[in-house]
Amino acid sequence: MFESVDVRELRLGVYGVHGATSELAREARDLLSRRLPGGWLLEERTAETPSEPGDALSIGELYAELPEQWRIEHPGADPGERRVVELRVGVRTSASEARELSEALCRLACPDLAHEGPCALPWSSSVLDPVDEETRDELRERYGPLA
Repeated sequence: MFESVDVRELRLGVYGVHGATSELAREARDLLSRRLPGGWLLEERTAETPSEPGDALSIGELYAELPEQWRIEHPGADPGERRVVELRVGVRTSASEARELSEALCRLACPDLAHEGPCALPWSSSVLDPVDEETRDELRERYGPLA
């Protein structure tokens, strides 16, 4: 079966300290360079960044469950310098390859996805596929060099 290649967006939101989130971004760039040489764009977005251009919802609000999850798992603990960060990756690939890449990115945040107990670095992920012409146009506009 033929799978169409198109621009897709991978998102990985995490809640951690600056060093951990910066290391995650570096590892993501390394992974993407090995898997898709020259065929991706990665943006590291902070909590204050709008989730979409012109949107009132921020990245921090989009991933509000992550700090909440951390607080539940660490009752009474001080979160210190933890922050919400999103790695947003544009790729030109098939849907199945995008899902494989998304899982590989998730494994950077949590090497054993089936482990018991909480993750040291709370995370959430999604893949935005070009499901209709409007979404396809938005993705191609956002990631122009990949289109």
